[in-house]
Amino acid sequence: MVNRRTLLLSMLATPLPVAAAFAQPWWNQRTEDQRWHQYEDQERRRYEARHEHWEEKREHEAWEKQQRELAQHEWERQHGPYRP
Repeated sequence: MVNRRTLLLSMLATPLPVAAAFAQPWWNQRTEDQRWHQYEDQERRRYEARHEHWEEKREHEAWEKQQRELAQHEWERQHGPYRP
């Protein structure tokens, strides 16, 4: 028969590797939270940068259109209406 001490030690020792594989100490959880917040911040910055780029592009296109119209009006003022 197996003595009680060996049985008790084997019962205690068996779940430890399994528990250690799944249990995360509090500092690991904090690190995970920091990583998640870092990821969220990174995604938000990328989203804002893309939208900022699109807004700048739209503003530039509107400016170019305005410049073309001004040039056309100036040309028509000097040379008369344009007739192809």
